[in-house]
Amino acid sequence: MVASHKNTRGSDQQRGVVKASRNDRSKPWQQRFEHTILCLTNGEAELFNQKHLDEIDGDEVVFPAKDTRTQLTPIDFDDDEVSKLGYRSTIALKPRCRVMATVNHPQLIYCNGSQGTVVDIELSVGHPPKVL
Repeated sequence: MVASHKNTRGSDQQRGVVKASRNDRSKPWQQRFEHTILCLTNGEAELFNQKHLDEIDGDEVVFPAKDTRTQLTPIDFDDDEVSKLGYRSTIALKPRCRVMATVNHPQLIYCNGSQGTVVDIELSVGHPPKVL
């Protein structure tokens, strides 16, 4: 028999295990290293992402979260419909922030889970920002 658990937010015990597995920056003896933080909800991930972005010097660059390079977004793409699934229509980045792809590119230039660090963001009038 397989039991299902309908609480998508996770139990208190699950949240405790995830929280205990993270580095505590208030403890100087605990080593800080680059790692991916697994979150139980999109909301929790958003809080961590914003916290880490705030810790990086410089101004945020906010722009539409659209692939303007490959133009693979379907013509009938409905922002409102996919926002119900956690899609955000804008993204905020800074040089030196970590990023992770959450979709697959058809020619495998990147795939879901690919990670990197933003080196620079080129801004020019009349053109979308270019993230390097």
